Amino acid sequence: MRDTVEITRWVQLIGGLRFDRFEMAATDQNTGAFRTRTDNLTSPQAAVIVKPINNLSVYTSYSVSYLPSSGDQFSSLTQGTLILAPQKFVNTEVGLKWNINPKLLFSTAIYNLDRTTSRFRIRPRRPARASHFQMAPLKSVAMKRAWPDMSPLPGNPRSVTPTPTPGSRMI
Repeated sequence: MRDTVEITRWVQLIGGLRFDRFEMAATDQNTGAFRTRTDNLTSPQAAVIVKPINNLSVYTSYSVSYLPSSGDQFSSLTQGTLILAPQKFVNTEVGLKWNINPKLLFSTAIYNLDRTTSRFRIRPRRPARASHFQMAPLKSVAMKRAWPDMSPLPGNPRSVTPTPTPGSRMI
């Protein structure tokens, strides 16, 4: 569920809430053990958009989303992988969009993406075979970026998107 409220001609508020239910079940083909995991999660989102003039908007947003531990990440649920909660992503962003003219849009954003319950592989001291690798949780991984973009609006075939060069730094 998501809704937009126009407070004034210059200010909009956006709010939303999503409920996710992740159910996972697997049978270990080697041992025959059947394991399940169910996660019920709520993902909020909110944004404020300010339009000081018709062709310019400045916004800030906050959102939370989840990625379940399943599918191609694991060949089966084991005691080690069963405890891994879904990965949580918390995104905060500030940005600007400017319609420079009817055929050209400039947009830029600075964002921070915090990823918790990330996974990495641990190798036991003396694995008997390659499948003895285990997944383990990391506490948090943060990513901060700033990204400008110049894009044509429909009807204009040219586009310019600056990309980082070797030695350049993203925030």
